[in-house]
Amino acid sequence: MVSPRKSSSIAVAAVLLCAFVCPRPGARAQTAAAPRTADPYAERLGAFEEYVNAGLKRDKIPGMTVGFFKDDYTWVKGFGYADLENKVPATAESAYRLASVTKSMTGEAVVQLAERGKLDLDAEIQRYVTDYPAQKWPVTVRNLLTHTGGGQIGSGLGPEHLTTKEVVARISKYPVKYETGTKFDYQTSGYNLLGAAIENVSGRSFDAYLRENLFAPAGMKDTRMDDVIELIPNRARGYELVNNEVKNAPFIDVSSRFGGGGLTGTVPDLLRWARAAAAGKIVSPKWVDEMLKPFTSKSGRYTGLGDGDVYYTLGWMVEPVNGQLLLRAEGSQKGTDTVLFYFPEKRLAVAACSNIQFAPTKRYVQHLYELVTGEPWRAKVFTRERADAPVALALDSAFNYGGLHFEEHHAPLTSDAKELADAFAFFNESTSREAARATDRV
Repeated sequence: MVSPRKSSSIAVAAVLLCAFVCPRPGARAQTAAAPRTADPYAERLGAFEEYVNAGLKRDKIPGMTVGFFKDDYTWVKGFGYADLENKVPATAESAYRLASVTKSMTGEAVVQLAERGKLDLDAEIQRYVTDYPAQKWPVTVRNLLTHTGGGQIGSGLGPEHLTTKEVVARISKYPVKYETGTKFDYQTSGYNLLGAAIENVSGRSFDAYLRENLFAPAGMKDTRMDDVIELIPNRARGYELVNNEVKNAPFIDVSSRFGGGGLTGTVPDLLRWARAAAAGKIVSPKWVDEMLKPFTSKSGRYTGLGDGDVYYTLGWMVEPVNGQLLLRAEGSQKGTDTVLFYFPEKRLAVAACSNIQFAPTKRYVQHLYELVTGEPWRAKVFTRERADAPVALALDSAFNYGGLHFEEHHAPLTSDAKELADAFAFFNESTSREAARATDRV
């Protein structure tokens, strides 16, 4: 089986293979103008509403808000109940805890400070968080952003309110578990340390810095730190499944994970965040490229979910979907499940929030994507002969990861003739039937 990692020679072939067959941006076929309609998505959205209403009952989801934008068209709608006991309907403006979607905003704030010369991504975190003790191995800002910091833990999740200093003190009790930069280990504690760094570098509270430097430029008026004391308009109540029955989620205060999962917001604001995050409104295009660059471990492999198949960059997850670049942020915690997908080249984003943990929210987002675009979420590849399966996988990976690179950079990974020849030779050798049989024998 061939693994899709562009850090190896096969990756060069993958990128270039797709680069030769992918059209340049802006190269579109000329077609006759379609007649204008009052709402080009009305019929498809009607079908989607039926799908959601049936699905909420099946999946035991009390309430959900779903929305998308495509070019200049935006649609958002609430389903079910924001408050089940009092029969308060979920609406487009219902506010949900964003859980780990927060990490995309914390990460971009850190990159913004780096662009402004206030912070070095490759400096040790102790330069900016002096009360976090030195570890056995150096822990850099970039390590924490990419979850390669050695496995920080200690943030917890409970009913008590914690200050930033108290959160850092909790994390400080637990030394890192292994050498930094060697593997991906998803942790919220690392992002809490980054939140503390933002406060110390900027001289502002985490909430104030994000409001002034991210939310205001993006037009996000309904995103804020979750606060169990303050009145938050349209706040949805949280639920959980106990013995397959919907119950109220236990009371929690998410201040213990402020930088990695402490925000509350709405679906319209998530769509605004998608529009702004990679468009030069928060950081310049040069720094957007830096933010979306995969992290290469000390063994030379890209890191992230699925052994690096989904790159975890500086706050965002990056993956290919049918050869297209997808920026992804999602999270789940007590009483909430949140997803944001953004396809920059399509000028398309889809987002959903539900008020129960571990809801299959992503399924609804993917279905809406399929209805809006008329495309399957994943194009499946089949072979007649089992021996050809590795070849099919390699070609599929070449198309997907090559398309991702080309959409992001609008150029192939290399134009060096020798490197190209070596890459294709490696590609062909590794995907032959003989290589597949040798793998089977092992």
